[in-house]
Amino acid sequence: MVKPLLLLLCTVYPDAVIPEDADEDFLYRINYYLEHPVDINTAGMNELLDVPFMSVEVAREIIKLRKEEPFTSVDQLLLIEEVTPLMFIRLKPFFRVRRKKGPPPSGYTYLVKGIYPFPDTAYDWSPEKLYLRVNIRKKIDAGLVIEKDYYERNYFDYFSGYVSYRGFLFGNFDISEGLGLVFGRPGYFYRPAGFPETRRGILPHLSTFESGYFSGIVFQNRLITPFVSFAYLDATLNDSTFNHYTSGYHRTGTEMDKKNAVRETFVGAVLRYSGFTLAGGVPVYTPVGPTTSSYLPVISISLSHQLGGYTGIMEIGYSNGYTGGILIKTPIGLQVLYRYFTDDFKGLRTSPLAPEEGLYIYMERKVLEVKASGFIDFVRSDSGEYVFEGNIMGVWPVLKGTRLIVRWDGSRTRSGLRGEIVFRRRNKFIKLRLQGVSSGNERGYGGYITAGIRGDLSVEFRYCIFTTPSFNSAIYFYENNLPGEYSIIPLYGDGYRFYILLREKNTGVYLRAGVTLKDRIQAKIGMAISK
Repeated sequence: MVKPLLLLLCTVYPDAVIPEDADEDFLYRINYYLEHPVDINTAGMNELLDVPFMSVEVAREIIKLRKEEPFTSVDQLLLIEEVTPLMFIRLKPFFRVRRKKGPPPSGYTYLVKGIYPFPDTAYDWSPEKLYLRVNIRKKIDAGLVIEKDYYERNYFDYFSGYVSYRGFLFGNFDISEGLGLVFGRPGYFYRPAGFPETRRGILPHLSTFESGYFSGIVFQNRLITPFVSFAYLDATLNDSTFNHYTSGYHRTGTEMDKKNAVRETFVGAVLRYSGFTLAGGVPVYTPVGPTTSSYLPVISISLSHQLGGYTGIMEIGYSNGYTGGILIKTPIGLQVLYRYFTDDFKGLRTSPLAPEEGLYIYMERKVLEVKASGFIDFVRSDSGEYVFEGNIMGVWPVLKGTRLIVRWDGSRTRSGLRGEIVFRRRNKFIKLRLQGVSSGNERGYGGYITAGIRGDLSVEFRYCIFTTPSFNSAIYFYENNLPGEYSIIPLYGDGYRFYILLREKNTGVYLRAGVTLKDRIQAKIGMAISK
């Protein structure tokens, strides 16, 4: 039965789709699929799982329903029991229904960008950040990412690529199973948006995360997926003491000494049957040079089940130490997650969670036109006591094209309150925000106005002002940036900041400039081409 009431209540605001604190790869996928929506009737399982906010259950139901009868409207996603009103709001902009029958579209996409900060003398090496990304979608899928971080000497410091054909994948890949306690895809856990989907199986690694991925060959099968990986890690291994470094920076001499210093040979497999998954293998770590090796058996057992709109996921695992967790998602928008790690656990690919014990509770509801969400996360600290972090947010469309957003964030050491109003008329918008922060005895305040127009030539401009005693009470503002670029700027002291972002649709050219005026001028410019 179609849910007509929910269809009336669900109004999509594209700018609300993008969560703050999203990582670069997630932002790239959001921007890409907003501009290139997936055909809901032809997309394969891997393409569906690549869509932001998609879950395994919903992807399977889409394929099941379209076999019975093709979708005639994206609104029919609400026929799927697991799709809540808020999940529908997030998914809808990424899908379309093709009016003409035919094979799914194929081709290639690319993104080239460079960013230059000036003036800055923190390092003597080249300061530019460069990035190249290419995807080919034909009979053979392939992709390549090359990146150079700020101040790294080598212009090809990091690269990742893959080729995929008929179940075989050669190159760099991620394994995402269970809750990601042992095998997780590199990424962030943005708590105000709920726990992300983690059971995505084998995926190509085209992220700028320079650690946590596999490099080798994998054969994807419905029942069993064997893989072999030969990867070099930024790590040290001395007297059986293994230390892994995940920053990905190779600027100073110490950072360069750790680059690719340990070789990992990993042989493993993933076994799936119904909602049961067993993933494991034996990695062998060998320092580069004549020395002995050490090995560390790794195993993950997970079970997922759905019943009446409820989803439960449980995982237990071992990697030098033990870990376990359970997640329950309800049809009313409530999520409860408990996770536990022993002190001796060493998870090179634990993601998006950190290896810590904690209880996370998230709730989201949409009542009439008001969307409300919030979370609280209790985490056990090194001293044994539990500390908390929480958030409450409400979004109210007061008038047509006008939204009011109020949000409170709090923890034991810091809290903040902000209000925001967004005016949108056709292709024009204005956004106003006021924000206050309390940290100990310090109080910080800031605000901005953003204006923009969307079209063949899109322009976005922001001007903000801030005053805070120190970095502890800094104001954090998320900024739109070049495609896939991650930009949350900490503003502290007394000063001003502005940026302008231009995009020409037909050529795919982006230009961006940002300037901070404080005790000195700090500027950064960037350019990208994305097609």
